[in-house]
Amino acid sequence: MAGTGTYIGTAVVIVGLLALVSSGYYFFKLQDLEEELQVKASQLEEAQGRIESLESSLNLPVTREEALEKAAGSFAYLNFSRQHFKDPELRVELASLVWDEARGQYVWKVELMERKCGCGGEASLSSIVFFIDPVTGDILATEEHVAESEQEYARKTCEADCHKG
Repeated sequence: MAGTGTYIGTAVVIVGLLALVSSGYYFFKLQDLEEELQVKASQLEEAQGRIESLESSLNLPVTREEALEKAAGSFAYLNFSRQHFKDPELRVELASLVWDEARGQYVWKVELMERKCGCGGEASLSSIVFFIDPVTGDILATEEHVAESEQEYARKTCEADCHKG
């Protein structure tokens, strides 16, 4: 019997050591991921600073913030948001300066979008997009997308803005 107890005791010690080693592994892995996240956050801050610096050097009369305010204060947005937006925590606001071939000028493309839920499943994204003149602040056009998949929205946006024809 003493031999069996020794084996059980040894097995308990080995299981305990394995648990310590694996928990240490997860701790260090988590620590690595947290460090990587901090590096990415720092890089994002630097990039945003460079973008803001570039935008300010353009001397556009209408800034990104003003374009966002113009879109979010419009009747079109207020009506759309009342009908299709429910949770501000799932809402995203983007503004990008893009080339509009039809008008032959740069415009602010302001996207105000919200997911139905946090998972990003099919037909989960509703958005309203404004095209705003960066000189006058006029809303040139709007687009509405209701209950669209994020993948489909991303594909359409990429085809229209990044990979044309």
